[in-house]
Amino acid sequence: MRKPVLLRADLVMVESMQTYQQNGIRFIAVKVKNQGNLQAAANLLELRVSWRVDYEHWSMQELFKDYIIPPLAPGAQYTIHYAIPDHQISTNEGFGSNNISFRFFADKQKKIPESVEYNNVRTYYIPVLRD
Repeated sequence: MRKPVLLRADLVMVESMQTYQQNGIRFIAVKVKNQGNLQAAANLLELRVSWRVDYEHWSMQELFKDYIIPPLAPGAQYTIHYAIPDHQISTNEGFGSNNISFRFFADKQKKIPESVEYNNVRTYYIPVLRD
């Protein structure tokens, strides 16, 4: 007996990321892909940027930004480019974070029923720039 083929969209944060500079500003670029066999509806992606100024947990700083991901056909992908706000990020050398954490969460509102939900989140780390 054959198993029925499930028709559904399935978003995934692509594992690789890219950093680049343009006009003295650092950027991070990541991709969201629909690896399903149906079109994915437009959805919301949340980016959380975090770092610690000092070693205490209460010194954690966070920035949030939402992106609208357009509808994606099966196999299609969409690239997010985020300008890293290095001018806002400072840490006490030797005590604070050495890296900035970038957590991307596709389909934040869970509007798209998927076979696997955990691959909608990916965290990347980029070194803090020191003066």
